[in-house]
Amino acid sequence: MVRLCYLLWLLFAFCQCGEAKKKKRRNNKNTAKPKNDGVVRPGSSASHHLPIEEHHSFRAPFDVSMPYWTYGGSTVCTDNFIRLTPATQSRAGWLINEFELQSTDWEIELQFEVRSDYHIGGDGFGIFVLNDTFHPRRNKGHNYLTGSIFGLTEKFQGFGVVFDTYDNDGNRDNPTTFVLKQEKQNMQTWNHNNDFADNLVKETPGSDAAYHCSTNYRNDGDSKVILRYIGGELHVYIKTNKDEFEYCLSVKIGLDTRRYYIAFTAMTGQVADRHDLLALNTRYLDGTDAAKIDDRRLKRSGYRGRRLSWKSVLFWLLITILNVFLIYEIVAEAWEFSKLQSDQLAPVILCQRLNDQILVAYWIHIVVMALVVLAGRWSYFLINAPFVAWRAYQFMTNNVKLEAIKLRKLRNMFDVGQPIGSGIKFLILLISIIMSIINIFS
Repeated sequence: MVRLCYLLWLLFAFCQCGEAKKKKRRNNKNTAKPKNDGVVRPGSSASHHLPIEEHHSFRAPFDVSMPYWTYGGSTVCTDNFIRLTPATQSRAGWLINEFELQSTDWEIELQFEVRSDYHIGGDGFGIFVLNDTFHPRRNKGHNYLTGSIFGLTEKFQGFGVVFDTYDNDGNRDNPTTFVLKQEKQNMQTWNHNNDFADNLVKETPGSDAAYHCSTNYRNDGDSKVILRYIGGELHVYIKTNKDEFEYCLSVKIGLDTRRYYIAFTAMTGQVADRHDLLALNTRYLDGTDAAKIDDRRLKRSGYRGRRLSWKSVLFWLLITILNVFLIYEIVAEAWEFSKLQSDQLAPVILCQRLNDQILVAYWIHIVVMALVVLAGRWSYFLINAPFVAWRAYQFMTNNVKLEAIKLRKLRNMFDVGQPIGSGIKFLILLISIIMSIINIFS
């Protein structure tokens, strides 16, 4: 026990050291000198000239800057951050600015963090610009803005940039960023299950422009995003742990945003991240700022695949090892029963050899299923569902342990040691191991 505690302490110390080095590298990147190549970059002083609009902005400590904002749902305000949702299932939170935008051209720069302790997170959050219908003075109630569009009501009017973390359509391109738009005369039917593929704003200002991008902002420290709305076009730039903003998307919106309001929403589902807002700077733009940033000269934000996480590798390596034992137990059962059928082994001896292994296999299978359910790997669970159901039936009918007196009688083909049943169980576990190995590297 002492050795185990010492080993765990060493592992913890190693992880903390790794996190410290990672943070130091990130800080070095954030303080890197700007490039002098003549390219005007988002967020730089050359990209705008008007001051920050304090009544549209916030920064720590938030108890000072929050008089301009109203929040509800699961949102909480602390000294250092605004948390739209905790890393808890089925939560939704929102935050809306009480002061209307007074310009059709503006820029928002948001610093945020999306994080949880699990490999998979969700659902996501959004930065919305809503019309006067949703101002707090017109609505009462703590949850009047809450709904299923990443925490926002489905009847919203306006547009928003959405950061969709959870992969509903199975295309493995999340986290992804895109734009949703809805007007009173054109209410939409939302396609939740297909990552809103039918609802995206896809009209771009040029053939080389993108209407969505994929960026891995989860568990990557503080990230930043800039929304630049000018001339009826929305341009989005994202900065994660890199030293400069990258181009994400640009689409045509065509709305006059005067008398519109800035809002933030977030939602969790069966999997959950905490969504924290750290700072917001809002500026108005004018005609002189229109052509300052050339998106074609910027590095593009592209999905580079999920980076290997040591937590994920250890998790799926553990699942793989446990499944190897389960396969060994199935093979051992078949081997011992083959000797019983050839009269090389007495039933009492067979029961003595297998009963302890069977009991251990039951507990290991329970642990594996509990872990994959907590990780949100429902496809993995469904593959194992028939095997789990059989084990549950055996447990409820008190047939977990073998009894020598019953071994010579006619038995169900799915019972322990039967060729057909053992083959099906072996196939299920083999598929499970393959899935585990794939997940180690994905």
